Amino acid sequence: MQLRQEVAALRKRNARLESQNESMRQGMRRCLTCEYRLDVKSRQGNAPVLDKGGAGHKQA
Repeated sequence: MQLRQEVAALRKRNARLESQNESMRQGMRRCLTCEYRLDVKSRQGNAPVLDKGGAGHKQA
């Protein structure tokens, strides 16, 4: 019985973390200065030349 409760709690936590992860990923895709976005764009061959010198986060 206790094991089932622990599994249910872990599944609930996992679902919450996956949701938060997706939310953060969407925000990073909109950000013009995030390393994640720059890395993806560079792999696609579309990376813009940006000055990353402390400009903060800029949303697209």
